[in-house]
Amino acid sequence: MKLLLIEPNIEGRVGEPPFNIALLKSYIKEKSSHEAKILDLTFKKKNWRKAISEEMNSTDYDLVGITCLIFNFWQALSVAEFIKNNFGTKIMFGGVHPILAPEEVISNDCIDIVCIGEGEQTLLELLDNDLECENLAGIYYKKDGEIVKNSQRKLIEDLDALPFADWDDFDLKRYFKVNVNHMSIMASRGCPYNCTYCCSHALRKTLEGKWVRFRSAENVIEEVKYRIDRFYDKGLRFFQFNDDTFIADKKFAFKFCELYKKHGFHKKILWTANVRANLVDDDIIKEMKSAGCYEAGMGVESGDDYIRNKVYKRNMSMEQIMNAVNTIRKHGLQLHVPIILGAPYDTVEIMENNIKLAKKINAECTLFPVLMPLPKTEIRDICVKEGLIEDDNFQESHAMHTKPVMKTKYVGSKGVGKIVKKARRYLISKYFFEGLKLKGPFFLWDLFLFFVYYKPTLKLEIDNAWKFTIHKYNLARHQKERGIHNPLQ
Repeated sequence: MKLLLIEPNIEGRVGEPPFNIALLKSYIKEKSSHEAKILDLTFKKKNWRKAISEEMNSTDYDLVGITCLIFNFWQALSVAEFIKNNFGTKIMFGGVHPILAPEEVISNDCIDIVCIGEGEQTLLELLDNDLECENLAGIYYKKDGEIVKNSQRKLIEDLDALPFADWDDFDLKRYFKVNVNHMSIMASRGCPYNCTYCCSHALRKTLEGKWVRFRSAENVIEEVKYRIDRFYDKGLRFFQFNDDTFIADKKFAFKFCELYKKHGFHKKILWTANVRANLVDDDIIKEMKSAGCYEAGMGVESGDDYIRNKVYKRNMSMEQIMNAVNTIRKHGLQLHVPIILGAPYDTVEIMENNIKLAKKINAECTLFPVLMPLPKTEIRDICVKEGLIEDDNFQESHAMHTKPVMKTKYVGSKGVGKIVKKARRYLISKYFFEGLKLKGPFFLWDLFLFFVYYKPTLKLEIDNAWKFTIHKYNLARHQKERGIHNPLQ
């Protein structure tokens, strides 16, 4: 059978090429004789209908698979409606949003099948059975206009059995220009924590089987070698580990660092990973730094103890957070810190104090996302109880950093918007003066190049200016400090 997998990014930001469908394609290719291709719409935003039409007319596809989160569900739905109206092909949705809200997703006329769990085994079995859905675990589907709910499929426990992701259908050189030569990679699935705003705890309640699973360090190292062999000459210089908490299994983390250094990869490719303040200690950060880690992503989320620990259930003290910040700084790693604005019980004072906390931490990259109450999360239950959700469609969720979609119990959406603008002004000022400090007048020249060339050529948003200037300066500095051959210029 012939399968087309679509990345429906027709409005959103450009980051790393999507890992999930790259892995799905490789799984189908390795385990079967079915044909699978990926259509990435990220760089086809203006002409996405034309791109789809050309691809659909070139091959008689049996099934179209579309992946989505809540953030891009409406984009995915637009793509599905266009395909169904013009080609009539069967359409399957997968991803976090279809898993958490399968009935909402499949109720749309253009969607025939919804994957309600991990997709690899389900998709393969569906293709092997010529799209016969009866009794196939892991899906909802439609039969004679009625929704049929099949049983859940157990999670894949042995992640080493999965093949390496297939990136052949992505314009990697263009991605590398936008994301400063990064590729995403994952060492695990699942997270052991219960942060109320995150979909992880909701997924754990929905899915069956072992939730937190790590690949072996040896298996990850094999993929690292494969990626370097295949993509270094195309521009790969950095890995971004997308694991929720890279150091949740410290035995894995230490072993990975040991093997990464043993193979000499730390002298060629640097990397970034997410940590958690209560797990950070001197030994693990020192080992990560020596193995080529240049940045730690660490969620702070709120400077208010009640919001952070009672509302968000982060279960960490401000002392732990600042100790972790100091440890990470001590070993020369960058910090990537998100702080959420718009918690259900945020006041203006709490949100303004969050901006003050960001100034105190002074991370190389600070984000101020506005809270989004995701389906089946505990934070959503609180927001519903308090009547705080004003817009439940998230149709402009790609602009979530600047356009609040909800209010708090004490601050209206306009008030939250004012705080968001204040945070944004702080970041613009911070990055502007950092750029001048790092490069002087050359920073102004790089900014000019971004606005007159890179932004219109690559169809970027203003926020990408940071990556094309300060982030690139810092990356080049880290490479120079490590004696990296062929660094960024």
